Amino acid sequence: KLKDGRIFRYKTHPQRQGDLVSGRIWIFRDITKIAQKHLKLENKIQELIIANKKLKELSHLDELTQIPNRRQFEKILNQEWQRLNREKQPLSLILGQIDFLSEYNRAYGYKEGNNCLQDVAAILSLIVQRPADLVARYSGAKFVLLLPNTNAPGAINVTKAIQAQLHELKIPHRRSPIQGILTMSFGLC
Repeated sequence: KLKDGRIFRYKTHPQRQGDLVSGRIWIFRDITKIAQKHLKLENKIQELIIANKKLKELSHLDELTQIPNRRQFEKILNQEWQRLNREKQPLSLILGQIDFLSEYNRAYGYKEGNNCLQDVAAILSLIVQRPADLVARYSGAKFVLLLPNTNAPGAINVTKAIQAQLHELKIPHRRSPIQGILTMSFGLC
């Protein structure tokens, strides 16, 4: 590489006269444009690697709530199921759904409905904090909690804690026939 930025590739061949080397032939080729294209290609590859990494992260997160999505949940469930089955340890799963979310959206608008989903995701994430536990958005108004090494009474306690937190916040839901506040229904296994 020269000081002015040009890049040359060279080859050299000895010139022989019999067994003696009498000189060398040097062949220089300016490869500056090729090297620049190669550098641009390397930079583009690095950009694509970063973009692919970001896409992979996004493919595992629910865009709205920023918690794992169903795809990530199913992957982790499979891993945990196999691990805990080997170790003969309990695994609890809680499926929760916001009650009457479509009515909430009609009463307050979809923007507020999205805020409601984000609030619920935050509440679930605050209550379920062990490193191996997973809170994920399953679909629409449904959330799933995966609790490795948790038996049924432990899962019931987590569910009660979520319900108590929701009741304490008293998020208004004027179209709910239950209590006039936001509630969730849960199934456990």
